[in-house]
Amino acid sequence: MTNMLSDKIALFSKIPLSLVFLCFLILSLICPMNAAADREAPLGEVLALGTARPVDGNLAEARKRAISRALKKGVEQVLLTRLGSDGAINNFDRIVSEIMPAARELIQNYHVLSERETGGTYTVLIRVRINEQLAEQRMKAAGVVVVEGPPVKLLCLVSERSGGAARYWWEDPDADVPLSPVELALYREFQERGFAPINRTL
Repeated sequence: MTNMLSDKIALFSKIPLSLVFLCFLILSLICPMNAAADREAPLGEVLALGTARPVDGNLAEARKRAISRALKKGVEQVLLTRLGSDGAINNFDRIVSEIMPAARELIQNYHVLSERETGGTYTVLIRVRINEQLAEQRMKAAGVVVVEGPPVKLLCLVSERSGGAARYWWEDPDADVPLSPVELALYREFQERGFAPINRTL
C-alpha cells in the first residue's frame, strides 16, 4: 500500500507545474459561466423563438415578421406565467380580446440573440423584457384578476323587489328557489374575473 502511494506521489510530481496552473485557470473560467447560466432570468424577461418564410426571397421582410412573432410569443409567455393555469383559463376571453391585440406596447426592450435562414424558413431567437407595471395596469383595466393560490370563493346575496315587497332566497334557505337572471349574470361575471362563485342551488 505504501509503495502504491509513493508511486502516485512520484507520478504527480512529474506533472509540469504550468499544466496544473492551466487546468485551474480553465476551471475558474468555466465555473462562473455555469453559475451565470444557472441564475434565473429577471422577472418579466423570457427567451422566445419566431419564424417566417421569405416571400420572393425577401429575407429582410421575413426577419421582421419572425421578430414580430417572437415578441408576441414572449408577451404570451410572461402573461401566462404570471396568471398561472387557472388564471389564464378564467381570463381567456379578456386576454385574447383586450390585452394581446396591444401586446407590442407592453415590450420594454428586446435583443436578437441569434438568427439564421435554413430550409426556406427564417428563425430568430430573442430575449424580450416586458414592462410589468404597464402589464399589471392593462390587466386591471381589462378586469383580469390575478389571485395567488386557489380562486377566491364568492357567494352572491341578491335581493330583488317585486310588487313592493323585497324577495331574497335566504329568507327561507330550504326553499328550492332557482337562480334569478341577475344572479346568473353576476355568477358568470365573477367567474370570468377569476373568482369561484358558489352556486347556492347545489
